[in-house]
Amino acid sequence: MKMKAKLAAVVIGSMAIFNVEVAISAPMASAAAAFDWDTFSVTAYPIGPVLAAPVITWRNQSSSVSVQTDTDNQNGSADDWTTALVKHVGNPGTFSDAKADTSVLHSYSEDPDLSLASQASSSAYRQGDFSVAGSGFFSILY
Repeated sequence: MKMKAKLAAVVIGSMAIFNVEVAISAPMASAAAAFDWDTFSVTAYPIGPVLAAPVITWRNQSSSVSVQTDTDNQNGSADDWTTALVKHVGNPGTFSDAKADTSVLHSYSEDPDLSLASQASSSAYRQGDFSVAGSGFFSILY
């Protein structure tokens, strides 16, 4: 059974998910990552009962997706976190999908051909800068 020498990692924030499946009868390599954006929230809390909670201001928000196989690649980007981006390349055997919208970041690639000549990759990113005014602490749920 052949194994690819290169495996693409999908990292979103501090979360990384890798999934490689190999079966003798049907060799297959796949990688997937998903981030439920509906549950992502940042909550600010004051220090002590008298102070107000700090205020978080987001700016420079952007999203991007990228998909690639041996024969095709596609990219998409937006200067916000609300524009839906969906890309797919490939065929039923070797393909890559990526999606970024208001509810999910998703990236999936599948390649049954484990030779070095065949490859598939995908990514979905969301970026943003933030500033904080005030003192306190934060809870980040995802």
